[in-house]
Amino acid sequence: MTIREKGACACYLAPAVTLLVFGIRYLTAREFMPYHAVGMQRTWEQLLPHEQGVMLAALRGGGGGFVLGASAIFLMVTIPFRRGEAWVYRAVPAFTVLSSLLALYTSLTLTLLTPAVAPWPIALVGVVLAGLGFALAPGPRR
Repeated sequence: MTIREKGACACYLAPAVTLLVFGIRYLTAREFMPYHAVGMQRTWEQLLPHEQGVMLAALRGGGGGFVLGASAIFLMVTIPFRRGEAWVYRAVPAFTVLSSLLALYTSLTLTLLTPAVAPWPIALVGVVLAGLGFALAPGPRR
């Protein structure tokens, strides 16, 4: 791999690591995050049991999506990207941008519609890094 391809890989793997960390955190949560409490304007203990169940289901669904996105990025970067397969030079940045945009959308929505401040800047960095990775990767080797 060239230096530029290695740089592109780093740009793709950083958001993947972030998605994985948030995904695992959400999948293993026993209650919502502090910024969710601010957004709901209620503590976890103030929620009725069925409301807690809905929140945990949403956290696990989001967490599963983050882990899935991170896993796909890791797999594409470690196997076909390293091999120089043509299709992956467009698939990895597209998938990384889409995964990061989903995280950005959900966190910005929480921030804009509630008093909470969700970690949307982290997701924005993921979008920017995916774009940088796309710019760095010169395209498939011939």
